[in-house]
Amino acid sequence: MRRAADSVLAINPATKVVMMGDFNDDATDASIVETLGAAGNIRKIEPGVHYNPYIDVLKAGYGTLAYQDAWNLFDNIVVSENLATGSQGELKLQKAPGARFYGNIFRTPYMIQKEGQYKGYPLRTFVGNNFQGGYSDHFPVYIYIGK
Repeated sequence: MRRAADSVLAINPATKVVMMGDFNDDATDASIVETLGAAGNIRKIEPGVHYNPYIDVLKAGYGTLAYQDAWNLFDNIVVSENLATGSQGELKLQKAPGARFYGNIFRTPYMIQKEGQYKGYPLRTFVGNNFQGGYSDHFPVYIYIGK
């Protein structure tokens, strides 16, 4: 993913890149920070370094999936430096209205397990072979981009 982003930016440095998905690692893991080159401090982002707003979200104790009562944040949205720090009038990353972070987790009551072993976790579609009628074992993530 890093190679693809770097090659696109080498051809056109003005391209704004968004990389997203279930990375199967937390936002602070070496695979994200070092290999992908995604830093967590938007004020210190330099050209060639990508920004991951979910580093701050994870450090604040939030997550998108739970395992053995510990929260992880495997679902990330990483953006190129020019999208994180764009100038006035350009598309750039913004905080959602009233949000504390640039990265957001969509977590609404109907998506949360109400009882049982997984109470408070995302409401899964299946637990083993048993259909639960839920959504996913991860909460979705989103960002705001605007001018």
